[in-house]
Amino acid sequence: MSTTANLAFFDNEDWVINVTYKDSAGVVINITGAAIFWETTDGVVASTGNGRITIINGTAGQAKIDVPKGAVSSIGRYRHESKMTPSGGGERVYFSGALDVLKGIGA
Repeated sequence: MSTTANLAFFDNEDWVINVTYKDSAGVVINITGAAIFWETTDGVVASTGNGRITIINGTAGQAKIDVPKGAVSSIGRYRHESKMTPSGGGERVYFSGALDVLKGIGA
């Protein structure tokens, strides 16, 4: 079962999403060597493979998702989800939810 995580960001800012991966019992998962993906219905993809996801502390389950400003094509509501495959295998969705991209003020 995945966790619901509704997010909101401004279109004129870089986005940083700090994540701690846990199992359904709330126990931290060791993500050392894991393949992690985060994607939106607008086609934005971040992964450990493309460098937009960094494992900060694998044994503590901590990762950081970086999305540069302008990555989403327009203001609106999207869906997002994060899948993770631990080094031992077994891909699953860990969190998903609504993603609101709001109009930022200024440049």
